[in-house]
Amino acid sequence: MRMLSRMLLVGGIGGLCVFVGIGRADEGFRVPRKEVMEFLKTVAVDPPKKPAVSPGVVWKAQVTHPSAVAAIRLHFDRKPLGASPAWRLVVRSSTGAAVETIERTSPIAAGKEFWTAAVPGSTAKVELTVEGDPNATGLVLDRYAVDTTEAKQQGTVGPDQKIPIGQANAAIQRWGHPVARLLIGTQEGALGYCTGFTLNDTLVMTNQHCIANADEARITTVEFGFDANAAQPDRYAVTALEAVDPSLDFAIVRTSGSPGTKHGHVTLDPQRAITRDLALVVVQHPSGLPKMASIADCTVKAPSLVGVGARETDFGHGCDTLPGSSGSPISDSTSGSVVGLHHLGFPPGSANPQNQGVRIAEIVTFLNASAKPIHDELGL
Repeated sequence: MRMLSRMLLVGGIGGLCVFVGIGRADEGFRVPRKEVMEFLKTVAVDPPKKPAVSPGVVWKAQVTHPSAVAAIRLHFDRKPLGASPAWRLVVRSSTGAAVETIERTSPIAAGKEFWTAAVPGSTAKVELTVEGDPNATGLVLDRYAVDTTEAKQQGTVGPDQKIPIGQANAAIQRWGHPVARLLIGTQEGALGYCTGFTLNDTLVMTNQHCIANADEARITTVEFGFDANAAQPDRYAVTALEAVDPSLDFAIVRTSGSPGTKHGHVTLDPQRAITRDLALVVVQHPSGLPKMASIADCTVKAPSLVGVGARETDFGHGCDTLPGSSGSPISDSTSGSVVGLHHLGFPPGSANPQNQGVRIAEIVTFLNASAKPIHDELGL
């Protein structure tokens, strides 16, 4: 098995977190949330002490994980203190290079808590500048998160044949532009990765087991352009959960800004017949890693399967995936149109290993019946 980036929860909120599972009707198999998402190791930190100064840099902090890791992210809580003065956080690497600047008016900081971008290496430095009362921002640096590693290969059918998106042909690279890595804060306090994709300028689809409710939506960040380790993703905050259904395992959220105008959006094809051996492509962020594509042996294995509910809402496919690939678009390899939403792997040792995707036609039918404004906004 390959050694892959894996994320777990420890420290400030008390040990490994156990998540509600996604039930799978066939074979009685259950896919716990921790098996289909990638999580961070999260550690509590003591808040920086504020020096007795007025406007300007009111505190600086350095957070260092005791062992070597690929990257570190900082978490900030915001205490409600009424009107907040203008403030600015500058997040830097160990060398002092600026990685991210977050201000009071930044969409990322609109909620009651937020995570910073990934800072390469084991150390992150941060400084807070305030234009006014330094005690009135309500900002608290309370924990950080880092990558760990663990062997995991669920979702890979036979030899791993995924390739970096830069090695795919021009058409597949173009189809991959609307695919994003999702950084999700769960209600349990964990941080996890999934995949999602733009439906129009502001709407993004992923799995319901990735974003389960409105509270989790509000601490989700959508990152486009993470195509290589050195890339600096284009980040957007999620502002609302617009449609969700556990039985079809999908969620549609709205983002700040308009990422679809910059990165494009997919075309849904609910009319495409899902037939055995139909050639597919899955562009994804497996294990939260840079964008990859599954092309070789990526075909429909079973045109109709039972999904997480009692109905045959799914189809089986042989496209290689990993935890973190949840929410990836499954595209027709000829047109690039999306025909399915990847969401399930297979039991270890299964005699018939195949992944599962929800048919896009099922989701479109649901939207027409239960989320008509979103259905109409998408022109479906």
